[in-house]
Amino acid sequence: MKFIQPKTYNPDFIHSIYLKIGVLLLVFGLISCQSNSPKQTDEIEGKESSANSELFTLSQEQQNSLKLEFTSPKAEQISAEKKVNGTVEVDPNASLEIHVPYAGYLKKSNLLDGKSVAAGEIIGVVENPYFLEVQRDFIQSRIELNKIKSEFERYQKLWNAKSLSEKEWIDAKSIFESAQLKYQGLRQLLLSFHLQPDKLNAENLSAQVPIISPIAGIITESNVNNGKFYQPDERIAKVINFSSAYLELTAFERDKNQIRIGDWIEAREIENSQDQLKAIITSIDPSIANDGSFKVIARIKSSSMNLKKGMHVQAIISGARESVFQLPKTCLVGNPDDPKLLQRVSTNQFKLVAISLIKEDNQFIYFQFKGIEKTENKYVSQGAYDIYMEMLKE
Repeated sequence: MKFIQPKTYNPDFIHSIYLKIGVLLLVFGLISCQSNSPKQTDEIEGKESSANSELFTLSQEQQNSLKLEFTSPKAEQISAEKKVNGTVEVDPNASLEIHVPYAGYLKKSNLLDGKSVAAGEIIGVVENPYFLEVQRDFIQSRIELNKIKSEFERYQKLWNAKSLSEKEWIDAKSIFESAQLKYQGLRQLLLSFHLQPDKLNAENLSAQVPIISPIAGIITESNVNNGKFYQPDERIAKVINFSSAYLELTAFERDKNQIRIGDWIEAREIENSQDQLKAIITSIDPSIANDGSFKVIARIKSSSMNLKKGMHVQAIISGARESVFQLPKTCLVGNPDDPKLLQRVSTNQFKLVAISLIKEDNQFIYFQFKGIEKTENKYVSQGAYDIYMEMLKE
């Protein structure tokens, strides 16, 4: 059998073949990169277009027709005023109900809502024969106690001299203490009737007892009906001392860091009313309710209002001074929940800038930028609304 000798290739020839293949691959790679380059350029331009989508262009002719004017913001320091609502309240011990001391007929009372009364002032009279009976029993117990006391003191001397048996001493002591107990019980009952037991005698007994105001204050919720039989659980009126009145106000979480203890408050029952009160914040509830609100307590310092417990008021809290910017009110565009300004970016381009509106008056707005802005930037002060409406159409 004849074997075929395999053909042997020159190494230089093989090297030249590999070199040619490498060159071809490099050429194809360059062609491929060139074909993809326009697509990448388009993507970049698209991003730039997207980034500039908030810009709005106006020609110089359009600007002239709108008679645009521009201005820069001015830095200001203002009082951080916050508007809140609340009610007038009083301390628990400054609002008390008035009742008859015991069941009886109301014989005389001129209690009217709004009337001022002093602490301890007689504001009515109630009548019941029982009062006469208690006074008579008290005078009788006083007479008996004096008699028993003399006898007890005699027994005490005999006991000290050991001339008395123990049983006789215990009996004498028991009789004296029982008489004392009866006397003191009747005395305290008369005091609850606002009578003076020590001045009672057979000549000044009466079936009538006074109704006394427990505190100084203003009469409210009067339930007076002269001649009516009242039970002790029936309220005749309520007296409120407004010297300890305070405001219970409702503020919201967004203002939590701008309301502080010691801030002053001005409040009115009706907005723009001439009558007002002034109060100072004494405590702030640290907890936040589910609706984002929290309570603010302010002690009333002065008032020209006719205060009533539970009265609704509108209040302004004057807080610490706050750094803001000022611009004419004509610069403001957008809606109340999302206020904006119209900034001039270049000669023909404009954009909207978001702000936090702090307060406003008839001429100016006071605000803070939500982002970082240069104070030398120009903002449209005349014609801003017209440009904004055109932007909404785009």
